[in-house]
Amino acid sequence: MSQSKSQFAKVLFVTTALIAVAACSSDRGTTTDATVTPPVTVVTPPAAQLTLATEPVGTSLSVQAQSFTFTNGAQASAETAIPAGTLQANAPTSYVTTSNGFTLTLPDGQPATFVTTGGTSTAQAAEFTVGSVKGTSEYQAQVTGGTNTVNVMSTNGTTSPLTYATYGMWAESVGTNAPITAGTYATGVTTTSGQMPTTGTATYSGHLTGFVISPNTAANITDGAVSLNANFGSNTVNGGITGITTVHGGNTPINGQMNDITLAGGTISNGGFAGTAFAASATSATSINVAGANGTYAGKFYGPGAAEAAGNLSLSGGGSTVVGAFGAKKP
Repeated sequence: MSQSKSQFAKVLFVTTALIAVAACSSDRGTTTDATVTPPVTVVTPPAAQLTLATEPVGTSLSVQAQSFTFTNGAQASAETAIPAGTLQANAPTSYVTTSNGFTLTLPDGQPATFVTTGGTSTAQAAEFTVGSVKGTSEYQAQVTGGTNTVNVMSTNGTTSPLTYATYGMWAESVGTNAPITAGTYATGVTTTSGQMPTTGTATYSGHLTGFVISPNTAANITDGAVSLNANFGSNTVNGGITGITTVHGGNTPINGQMNDITLAGGTISNGGFAGTAFAASATSATSINVAGANGTYAGKFYGPGAAEAAGNLSLSGGGSTVVGAFGAKKP
């Protein structure tokens, strides 16, 4: 009797399981699969890359600037070099876009308003044609009261080869034989961290502007062929500046050139770069000899994919000082 009960329990269990399986099969057979519509992916086009010319009015851009003061005599022989330690790196300077240009405010608070066409009572535009710094224009602004004269040159001219960056220099004086405050700057639409290349190499070509001051000479640097080589994989940069020409007094070019400058030991970090700079030995064509001068250079990358580079350099030694700003772009 016990064996019969056990066999009956087994049969009951199997029968129940079969009924359950049949029920599930029946349910699946009568269920109609619903059509699943895949979600619609909305692709938002990337915002247009702003250029220096299309930045909204009132935009304040980060400026790399340096300034210094030197004594200007009536004759070149009376001019003196910049005293040691008087070059101010990271000089407080601002650059704000306007409806037809921009306003550059110098470290002493003096604004120089740039306009793309024509001029105003405080800013007169005139193309600076000496040398071959493409797109460099000269602007002159008068401080209220007429005591200070500010001359600013910038690569914002209509023929500027740069789209995302600009660089230039200024000189401010209060009269003949008075100390002159001068400096160089670079600014623009910086390359964001997401746009910075992390591999590959690039060569940038451009120009130099600035000043060279020595015990017997004070002149504007009107041009210099800049070459920068960047390796984004190893985060290094180096290069050089050749064919540096100068102008002194009445925009009459000095016969000859200044020493070439080597840009060495540069590292790339956080969208910028920095390294050491030194003047090469003089050659037979050298008319302003700054051999022995050495210092640093630093700049940032501008535009999508680090399309352009701009920055400042300063060298001193042997009684001479070289202060400059440069801008360059990929081919």
